[in-house]
Parts: sequence; C-alpha cells; structure tokens
Amino acid sequence: MAGASIDRPNISAAASGFKEWICSFSGCDGGNENWPIWICGIESGFARNREWDEATYKREINDYYSKKLPAEMALGKYSPPCKSSFSEHLQYQYVLKAAKLCTVIHGAELEQVREYAKELLVFRFNLSPIALRNTDKSLWEQHHLDRITGLATKELFRAWCFLHRYPWIAGQVTEHRPKLVIGTGTGYLTDFLCAFGDGGAIDSIHREDIAAGDTSRPLYWTKVNNATTIAVTPFLGGATGLNSDELIKAFGRRLANLMNA
Repeated sequence: MAGASIDRPNISAAASGFKEWICSFSGCDGGNENWPIWICGIESGFARNREWDEATYKREINDYYSKKLPAEMALGKYSPPCKSSFSEHLQYQYVLKAAKLCTVIHGAELEQVREYAKELLVFRFNLSPIALRNTDKSLWEQHHLDRITGLATKELFRAWCFLHRYPWIAGQVTEHRPKLVIGTGTGYLTDFLCAFGDGGAIDSIHREDIAAGDTSRPLYWTKVNNATTIAVTPFLGGATGLNSDELIKAFGRRLANLMNA
C-alpha cells in the first residue's frame, strides 16, 4: 500500500488536525501504555450514564459530535489525560468483563476483580477513536461525521485507519513492547493483526477453541516478535461472545500461558 492515499475534500476547519489526531492515542480509555498488557476494542460505545434520562442522553450525544469531538480533533495529537485503573469505570459491562479477564491473566481469582481493578493499569483503547453507539454504518452520516472528518463514508474512514492509524499503532507496539495485546472482536481479526502486526512481521496465526463446560469459543493468536503476543478473542458479551464468567476464566488462563511462554 506504499504511496496509497485517500483524498479528504471539504475538511472542516475544526478537524484540521484530523491526521495528527488519528495517528495518536485518540480512543484511549485509560491505563498506562508501558503496562505489560494492552486491551483493544473496536470502537468506543457511546455509553449511557444510568442517571441520564432520554433527553439528557440525546443532548450528550449531540454535544459530543457537534462540539467535543471536533474540538478534540482540532488539537491534533491526543495524549491520554491520566493513567487511570479499571476501578473508575466498572459500571460499564465491557470494562467490568475486561477487568475480570485481566484479573485472571494476572493469576488472581475472577471474584477478586474489584480488589485488583484498583491496581491494574492495563492500557485500554480502540481501533477507531470515534465513539458510536454500535457499528451501524449509517451512524456516520446521521452524526455528520462525513463533514467533521472530510471522509464521506465509514468505509473510507476505515480505509484511512488501515493506511495511517494502524501503522502508527504498530509502531507504538514496537516502542513500548507490551507482552500481550488483546483484541476483542474476532470479526475484526484482520484489523487487529494489521494494527499490531509490526509492519507485517507475522509468520503464522494460530486458532484454538477454548472450552468452558459444554461451550467453546475461538481464540486467535500470533507472536509479533520476541516481546509481544497478539491474541484476538470474541467480543466480551453477546450471544457468541465471552458471555459467562466460566468462559472469561478459561480465556484468562490460556492468555496467561501465552503471555508468559
């Protein structure tokens, strides 16, 4: 893809820092980039605070897309504001399940999650730095992201990530050398491998079925270099995801073995 480009006409003044913003830790949810474990989702879900009524929720969504996101992009390179632990966000199901998984990887019992969550500075971020309620492509135009970014469709934005964001992320893996990078969402296996694959330095990709009782789920993993293993798990929830504590325990134990191999 050397030399490939995607034109971005009609870029708004507010998003003039888009390329610098996209090639940074935008989309970071907390943690410490020097921690031995990174965990990466697909894109930040626009989580609803339990105290919000419907009108407040809609107002928060509107403020994010019309004010907060363009303002953040305009600043260019994004640096995480703090190295926060899991404990500050356990009210969200994805974060709670990620904390459970990492608690098991660190050798503790899953039931100790709230105790360990205070200490775990697992680096948490997303393939896409733009928060959306779900992966529905129509949300791109609905929230005027075509005008904010200068990219007409979500498909073009994803291509932009392949060309610019993912190589930058791969460089951060090389620089910070985490022992284990976990991608959550096997439907985005290609994205995770491109984002963390150290410029294509992947010789083989392994697939295993991890069982918990009568249920099993697929796990994909590969070694990027002598320092880092990439593992891609199902999403942390949903009918086909890691939707039980037993599955989370089984995956956590296997990931611990891979990290320490």
